[in-house]
Amino acid sequence: ECIRNLNEFTDENRNMVSVNYRSLDVEEFGSVYEGLLDLHPVIEGLHAAGPRLTKFTFHEGTDRKTTASYYTRPDLVNEIMKSAVIPVVEERLRQFTTARDKANALLGLKVCDPAAGSGHFLLATARTLAWYHARVTSGEENPAPVVFRASLRQVIQHCIYGVDLNPDAVELCKLALWIESHDSGKPLSFLDHKIRCGNSLVGVTDLNALQKGIPDEAFDPVTGDDRIVARTLKRENSRFRSFLSGRADTGFQQQLGFEEDTMAPKYGQSMREVEAISQDSLEAVHKVKQRFEGMRSDREWFRDWQASNLWTAAFFFTYTPETRMAAPASEHLHKYLKNPSAVYGPVIGRADGLSQKHHFFHWPLEFPDVFDHASGNNGFDVMIGNPPWERIKLQQQEFFAVREREIANAANAAARNQMINNLQHTNPQLYQEYQDALHTADSTGKFLRNSGRNDLTAVGDINTYSVFAELFSSLINHKGKTGFIVPTGIATDDSNKVFFGAMVERNRLVSLYDFENREKIFKDVDSRYKFCLLTLQGSDRGKEKASFGFFLTRVEHLQDKLR
Repeated sequence: ECIRNLNEFTDENRNMVSVNYRSLDVEEFGSVYEGLLDLHPVIEGLHAAGPRLTKFTFHEGTDRKTTASYYTRPDLVNEIMKSAVIPVVEERLRQFTTARDKANALLGLKVCDPAAGSGHFLLATARTLAWYHARVTSGEENPAPVVFRASLRQVIQHCIYGVDLNPDAVELCKLALWIESHDSGKPLSFLDHKIRCGNSLVGVTDLNALQKGIPDEAFDPVTGDDRIVARTLKRENSRFRSFLSGRADTGFQQQLGFEEDTMAPKYGQSMREVEAISQDSLEAVHKVKQRFEGMRSDREWFRDWQASNLWTAAFFFTYTPETRMAAPASEHLHKYLKNPSAVYGPVIGRADGLSQKHHFFHWPLEFPDVFDHASGNNGFDVMIGNPPWERIKLQQQEFFAVREREIANAANAAARNQMINNLQHTNPQLYQEYQDALHTADSTGKFLRNSGRNDLTAVGDINTYSVFAELFSSLINHKGKTGFIVPTGIATDDSNKVFFGAMVERNRLVSLYDFENREKIFKDVDSRYKFCLLTLQGSDRGKEKASFGFFLTRVEHLQDKLR
């Protein structure tokens, strides 16, 4: 039955139709992935009296909504290519005269989608860059398919970066890029160093932050924390940081071994050596893999990675009398940077465990070639995407929809809360799972508000699209551009006024095209919802004017000058 369902289906006229896998486009992997997120596997009647009452089925899942994995139409993606990718490409080409220099300049571009999903935006970007590269290398306006495919393979190897929280999406993204870049007679490229699994919003973006210690706000208690323990640790952390910031006697600073030190990524050269290897043979692919793994096992890289975990883990740690001795603190971080073996082992172990659980993503360590100040690289040339549009705060109905549907369908919030409290006696395991989820959501909000990464957007009831917008704007270099799709609230909501105002005041706004979803551009999103295509530049645009469009309902309306 499984094989039959994979090979044929019944259409709307009740005719049996064979599945034509040959005509399946790479982008359609995204639709398959999103469809799977709509389903949650369930075994019903697991504790029933007889096996006949037990069955495997699917319930409606919430993974698609909570990860905001909605298919982005190619015409919308193409508009992002026009506003963000193509201008950067053409500006880069104007700087060179010879075909060789132009080709190398194109392969030197760094483009990232920090919420890559199945890779739809990355595929479109790769094709765009490959088209320009093939024209340059061939000298023809319409390069032959074999030339284009060779260019596409090089672009995917050198220019494309992606991050996603879902490991399945990461594997699907790599699969799509492998298929797209397949070149007869050549092996599949190694992409693990470019397409990474992690939480783009949680982790260190500047290693110099480690020298300043852990922010005191990391110890603010949330769900599951002991308030007395958290308050005590916060006071101790504040006292230690006062010494690090020079607000104490010099003698004590010397006793601590304190010294001014600027931490800069040191691993860009190692990654550039990896990049220089042409992956045209299996031996070369294996060599890239070995070099990459060697870099990540380097003693200094591993030290910085664990130090970054310590810094980030303080926001996610559960502070109780039982766990207090293993809690991260600025003093531990400072000691670790001087001598890793001087720190109590469980402190490091707990931090690394939290890193694995919450997928901490430290940008300068994951992509050191992009954030290599020594060589003048300080960010991506382009960032693109359609990030999640979801609240950070845990939503009870969504949480229990796939765990205890009776609670999710409660008549009102009061009844639901009472049923949740009753779980302490009826299902303590589920109750603890709920408490852990609350702690994670609260800790994520605490990190976003107090880590120093999101000073313009992490206010009020945080929505992921807002902090992603700030991430997009902060991780491009001063010559770069970023284009992304977010709710129009990025420009109109009170919680986003500081961010949008800053983009306008700094003259970084390139374009904003506002759409109403009345004609179902996003078919699974409410028709009343408004979203926009927003493009920003990495620095002041000078005398160039921004472009706007409002109340659009179709992508074709972008061509209507009256709008």
